[in-house]
Amino acid sequence: MDDKISRKLKDFYDFDDADLQANRGGKMSEKQTQMIANRNRVFRLVGIIGGGFFILIAVLAAVIWLVAFVLWSLTGNWSGFQAGSLGAAIGVLGAGIAGTLILRYGLSKGNPKFVFKKTQGAVAVEKIHVKSSGSSSGGFTEHQMKVDGVEFVLDDELVGVIKNGEMWAFYYLEFKDGSEGLILSAEEI
Repeated sequence: MDDKISRKLKDFYDFDDADLQANRGGKMSEKQTQMIANRNRVFRLVGIIGGGFFILIAVLAAVIWLVAFVLWSLTGNWSGFQAGSLGAAIGVLGAGIAGTLILRYGLSKGNPKFVFKKTQGAVAVEKIHVKSSGSSSGGFTEHQMKVDGVEFVLDDELVGVIKNGEMWAFYYLEFKDGSEGLILSAEEI
């Protein structure tokens, strides 16, 4: 493999010769294992902070609603309470659901189930238009790379570096949740 191409791939996928050697042996290097652990920690942290923020908003809104209920019940003036109750209930419910979803997403992404894999063969690169969900005109263009039936999104930086028909080996993690695989290293064969 050309040194310029090798350097570009190593920089982009953040691997070195020791990582590639470990991957050839069917395992992740210590550096890659640490990188995945750090990535997982970030997902968990974002889930806990983001989810916790929305759950806190829901709890605070519920407490405010409860205080308002007590005050209105003491004064006997229910008109304001009735008018605000629906909005408060929707706010509490919405913030609680959003917080729970963010928390669950972060925790599930932060504890992924994956399998270390290798795929090799001739690369097929295809430029495709991906439609935005719910939109008939919007979307974006991306390059997809298929190697022996395994698909990856090819970042714009690597278009032209990895070409159609070239023989490559990719060492990657396949996630059990169906999300796109994570390339750990690659080599032209």
